[in-house]
Amino acid sequence: MITKKWKHLSFYWKSILFFSCFVLLCLLLSRIPSFCDFYTDHLFPLGLQTYGRIMGLLPFSAGEILIAVFGVLVLLQTVLVLLLLLFRIKKTGAFTAFVIRYSKCMLAFVLLVIWIMTANCATLYNCSKLVVGDGTATTYSFEEIRELRDLIVEKCNTLSTKMKRDEYGNVVTDENINEKIKTAMQKLSTDYPRLSGYYPPPKPVLGSFFMYQAGYDGVYFPFSLEANYNTYISDIRYPHVACHELAHLKGYIYEDEADFIAYLACVGSDDEQLQYAGYLGVLDYIDSDYRGSVKDREDVSTLKISDLVNHDSGSYTDETKKELSAMPELIDSETVASVSKGFTDAYMDYYGAEPNYAEVTKLLLAYYHTK
Repeated sequence: MITKKWKHLSFYWKSILFFSCFVLLCLLLSRIPSFCDFYTDHLFPLGLQTYGRIMGLLPFSAGEILIAVFGVLVLLQTVLVLLLLLFRIKKTGAFTAFVIRYSKCMLAFVLLVIWIMTANCATLYNCSKLVVGDGTATTYSFEEIRELRDLIVEKCNTLSTKMKRDEYGNVVTDENINEKIKTAMQKLSTDYPRLSGYYPPPKPVLGSFFMYQAGYDGVYFPFSLEANYNTYISDIRYPHVACHELAHLKGYIYEDEADFIAYLACVGSDDEQLQYAGYLGVLDYIDSDYRGSVKDREDVSTLKISDLVNHDSGSYTDETKKELSAMPELIDSETVASVSKGFTDAYMDYYGAEPNYAEVTKLLLAYYHTK
């Protein structure tokens, strides 16, 4: 009986059944940490070397376009189904046939999206967390936190005076900064093998104003395997953001790990602009955690963050913030930020993760503790 039914199934439904089983298998495997580790180290890079190279040839961000197209397709699907239900259109009519064909295409498309998200997100989230140093230290003394904070502050204070600046006092980076970023990331591959191989150029996002409203400096698009950045961020913020998003492309999907990799890449570079961007990229986390641990202690640091560093520390220059505040809002910024937070929270809850940017302090403490 089953054999007869199978024979009478169309090629479409046979393909859907096979693909559904494949997607289900991928979902099950993505829950096995040992497989996720093997996949992230050996199979995930193949996607970047092939599909990622193709996407890298495009001069624009394909990811944001794919998301927009997906939104339109889903909206159209909803409208078509509502029209069928509301007007009770004949089951044998041309319009009904079109809706059925469209729905079948959407079913295949949704399965493809689920598979891509499983391959480029879920599996990465379930691999082992990055172990820094010998992995034995779990707590650190106040003195270690203070020393780390002073190291970062001292480096920032020193390097800030060496930067090339415009008439407003904002840091201006070199035109070949992307080549320096690529070199810095590949240099780390000796200690972190995942970071070897091909790197696509980070791409600007057309909808950068929405990213500004939502509070994003950069974004990793799993659909297109692209590292994307907000075009409004300052020159000195860009290197750290670019390295962070490129770290995602190499399998470091957790935010603290990507920030840690970005820090190591930047400060390990021979270029002082990248070094400054690296120290500046973690300064706020370190200083905030240090201040939270001070309490009533007397042995606090007297090392102050210079005015020049404070001027450079934000994601946007003062001039850019004025420009952005004057731009008309298609959607209220508060609404965009609220929706963005809701989406991020739901996304992180689904993958059992957290937007743990501040955890980079622990990774840095473990790194320098071993050193």
